Amino acid sequence: MFASDFIQYWTAFQLATAGQNPYDAPTLLAAQQLIRPEATIPLMMWNPPWILLLLGPVLLFSFQASALVWVGLNTTVLAVFAYRAKVVVSTKATVLTLLLITAFYPVWSCLSLGQMSLLLLAGTLLVLRGVLAGRLVPIAFGAVLLSLKPHLFFFLGVVLLSRLARHRWYAPVIAAVGGVTFAAALSEIIFPGLISNWIEALQNPGKGAVPPPAFAVTTLVGVIRGALKDSEGMIPVWPMKVVPLLPAVAFLVWQLRAKKMFPLERLWPGVLAFSYLFSPYGWTFDICLLLPAWVVSQSELLSRRRNLVGSIVMMIGFGAQAAAFILPYIPGLVLFQVSYWWLPVFITLGWCYSELTKPSTESALGGSL
Repeated sequence: MFASDFIQYWTAFQLATAGQNPYDAPTLLAAQQLIRPEATIPLMMWNPPWILLLLGPVLLFSFQASALVWVGLNTTVLAVFAYRAKVVVSTKATVLTLLLITAFYPVWSCLSLGQMSLLLLAGTLLVLRGVLAGRLVPIAFGAVLLSLKPHLFFFLGVVLLSRLARHRWYAPVIAAVGGVTFAAALSEIIFPGLISNWIEALQNPGKGAVPPPAFAVTTLVGVIRGALKDSEGMIPVWPMKVVPLLPAVAFLVWQLRAKKMFPLERLWPGVLAFSYLFSPYGWTFDICLLLPAWVVSQSELLSRRRNLVGSIVMMIGFGAQAAAFILPYIPGLVLFQVSYWWLPVFITLGWCYSELTKPSTESALGGSL
């Protein structure tokens, strides 16, 4: 069904504005059944309550109208990214950029479900642009967006904090903390008690609610959790806490040994890719965060000639995207979120290969350190 996941935001907003608790599973289910009577399990909104402030202007209409406005807003974000892609991709092939975005399965998944991953991508671009340009307002607003799903940006946070600490520039950290604090305070003023309701729901999901740790999803952590599932179908929680630390520790060791700071201007698409890949939790539509890595790597691999390995890597990437589109329509084939583990892996490896095969003066992973 079109924008099926968007119902969690819309019903939560209606409950909050009516003075009810949008994190109460039975109450949320009753509200969602007014739109979809066949619903038996509530689609919980696990995001912090200031998401209702950000999406409030979109959620004021009927469900159908709000869903259309929301998809239109996300499409606009995508169009701005495509238009500004020349900033992040060293090519003037705007048509190529559009084709690469069109071929990116997570974008279609995000738009069709009415999810917010493209808005999170916009938040990362605001934070990165603010850090590179020395502007605090984009950092503050971008940090508020990233705080809606902070688990997806652990590695990104480690990378940025490492860079800022090395430059002894702490104003962006203050701006980010200030932005999130202001959003939380304003949320508490407009919707009193929702922050405590949110925290309580995370600790005790309530009857009928399915908490996020119950699923093994498309990140590397999800793959490991799925592989360690016991005979009763239970998946362990500890990889969600341990595995994300691995790239963070490796990066910090690398930076401590490096004589120069890493070139963030070129490294950031890969930073986002690794941040998702090692995230404790993330759905297929959240792979939208890998869109810059996909566009950058495929654009550069397509522009190279007489590179057999590069051509193979490029074809594997396109093959992965084609499979993501086709597999759900194969009769009798049942796919779960973790079934798409190969999608972020191939995109991340493709970006790494495109960087490693550049001249050392250009590569973010080469001799610039």
